Amino acid sequence: MRSTLTSPTVCLAALLSMLLVGCGTNQAVLDQLEQCNRDYRTLAERLAGRPPADEAAEGSGASGNPVVLEQAGPDVYARAVETAGFSIMNRTERFIQIDMFGLKVQLFPQPSSAQLFAGFSSSRAMSPIIINEWNRTKRFSRSYIDREGDPILESDIDLEGGVTEKAIVTWIQTFAISLKAFNGMLLEAANQPSL
Repeated sequence: MRSTLTSPTVCLAALLSMLLVGCGTNQAVLDQLEQCNRDYRTLAERLAGRPPADEAAEGSGASGNPVVLEQAGPDVYARAVETAGFSIMNRTERFIQIDMFGLKVQLFPQPSSAQLFAGFSSSRAMSPIIINEWNRTKRFSRSYIDREGDPILESDIDLEGGVTEKAIVTWIQTFAISLKAFNGMLLEAANQPSL
C-alpha cells in the first residue's frame, strides 16, 4: 500500500502557518516537521528510482508476496527500527538501544519474539491508579511500577505463526505513539499537586 505524500510546498506552508499563527503546540509542530521529513525522504527515494523505505520494508519473496518471518535476528529488528524512522544509539547481540523523541528505548530481540522497553525515573511516587488507568484504556502496550517505584512501558511482538518485516516496523511505530502518550501522561501527573 502506497502512502499519500504531502507536497513540499503544502508541508512547509502548514508548518509555517502553525509557527506564525501560533495555532499549534510544540508537539504538533514537531509532528508536522517529522511528517515533512518522512515525505521528503520518500520523494527522494522515488526520484532516485528506489522504492521508499516503507515499501521496501515489506520484503518480497520470489513470488512477489511479502516474506513471512517466524524468527528474526538483531539485523531484522535494527533494519525495522531505522525503517520506522528512529536512530540506533547502541547495539549488541542482547539489545538495541533506540532514540525515540529523545527518550531511550531498549529493544530486546529473541529468535521468535521481541520486547520494547522504556523506563522512566520519577522523583516522586507514581500512583498505581494512573498506571492502572493506562492499562485499562490503552492497547498495544502495558505499564507497571518497577521495584524502585519507577514507571515502565513495554510492548511485545510474537513471531510464531509468522509476521512480515512491515508488521515489525508497524509494531515499533505503534510503540512510539504509546511512548509519546505515556510520557505526556507522566509529565501531567508530575505537575499535579501531591495529595
